[in-house]
Amino acid sequence: DSPRGGKDNAVRALPQGGADEAFDFDALDALDDSLAAAPALGSRAVPPHGSAQPLAAPAGFVSMMSQSKRLRIALLVNGSRGDVQPMVVLGRALQQRKYEVLLLVNANHEEFCQANCVRSMAVFADMHWVIENIGGMGTNFIDGTRKGKAAAEQWFRDNPSSCMSAQDALEDFQPDLIICQATTSGPSLHHEMHFGVPAIPVYLHRTCFEYFQAHLEIQPDRPRLFAVSKVVDSEELPDCKDFYQTGDFLYEERINPMDFAKGGSLAHVKEFLGSGEPPIYIGWGSMIAQGLPQEDMLQLALKAVRSTGKRAVILGGWARLDVLGQKLAEGKGGSSEEDQQLAEFARTKICFAPAIPHAWLLPQCCAAVHHGGIGTMQAVLRAGLPSVITPIFADQFDNSRCLEALGAGVGLKDPLPMISWQQLASAISRCLSSKAMRAEARKASFKLQGESGVHVATRIIDNFMKEEVATGKWKASFTELRGEPMGRQVSEGSCAPKAHESM
Repeated sequence: DSPRGGKDNAVRALPQGGADEAFDFDALDALDDSLAAAPALGSRAVPPHGSAQPLAAPAGFVSMMSQSKRLRIALLVNGSRGDVQPMVVLGRALQQRKYEVLLLVNANHEEFCQANCVRSMAVFADMHWVIENIGGMGTNFIDGTRKGKAAAEQWFRDNPSSCMSAQDALEDFQPDLIICQATTSGPSLHHEMHFGVPAIPVYLHRTCFEYFQAHLEIQPDRPRLFAVSKVVDSEELPDCKDFYQTGDFLYEERINPMDFAKGGSLAHVKEFLGSGEPPIYIGWGSMIAQGLPQEDMLQLALKAVRSTGKRAVILGGWARLDVLGQKLAEGKGGSSEEDQQLAEFARTKICFAPAIPHAWLLPQCCAAVHHGGIGTMQAVLRAGLPSVITPIFADQFDNSRCLEALGAGVGLKDPLPMISWQQLASAISRCLSSKAMRAEARKASFKLQGESGVHVATRIIDNFMKEEVATGKWKASFTELRGEPMGRQVSEGSCAPKAHESM
């Protein structure tokens, strides 16, 4: 994260209260009692055609906390929607607990953060642009990371005033704690070294244990969080103190009932679902596969589904398959007989949409085909669906093997560009015909419904803030190991303008 031209909306240093004020940790205990009596965060199902509104703080909580110092937590994430979404969930949960939260993200994710009422600032390149620019993701993690870094640097050159640097944003915000993912450990640990502010890592897959091992070993000790359910990953964790497997951070997608009204963005989806048998869900999310043009991705999906005799909902994702599918259905594809037959199939048996909330859509489907991102995999299992994983990058190959071992679907070994429509059709048929796979998927769903990873994570963070950060113990250990921090914080009288807020 090299320094670059600052964005005009730098973070204003917020008032931190008087010297005699302290964060009210006792109020957090009261909040936990209130949450224990309410549905656990992450366990509520979104009712079909209903609306899942943001979770409100329990009655009396705001008044308990309003007069206390608000400790600051910065969250850093650089990646796809699947990387950002869990941090948005965590950020919202921390805001509920009256921490001052700032999420530092990619330029293309700011709108998503603000829509979910999490204060955010763009400090990383537009990841959608980056993935398109490098021609999609391949099987080599190191090569993909290297190419992605080079593309991100080009994006910054093309958009010199679009972002602050992460280091400048952190220095302006003056956090008491940093929570980062493996790919943002660089600027996070840089700030820790200069200002003595602990950086807690959140891991979303095991690949990061190998490639970003330094954060597992760095001292002083601090919590390390593995935000994956034991339902899908029950292997031993690295031999590291204070390493917690919390479970996944479930994103409760809000649905506006007006979206289902005539002319609404989901009206055609509702009509499609009600006009026949449950369809197959197909979506590759934020993935674009290297060596597989988007048109071929669409053809792969259509031919496989047609072979099974089923209907399907195909989500566009970053590959924009919905746009390509609509053009094909409108007769704007090829002119061959096969193209015409596929166009007719797309018109009558396929529903295209750019995106649809998983919690609403998946329970109305009969099976799923996806890339195997850990968030999507857990969402599909939570819905009780058998699925087919067609891996593209990084942990998706591990998740494919995990699904096979779980017995809740078919995890293909080959990367998506090497999978034929015949192979995909065969895998879908196995899911649809196997009673054992459906039973295992339902079993996994039952277990996942009982978990609340974000609640576990916030309790761990609360305890660390109370016992180590607020008392000064962690800072003392840091100073003993490394000496006095090298940097200095921006004065509270800073006149830098505020970051984008959506509160």
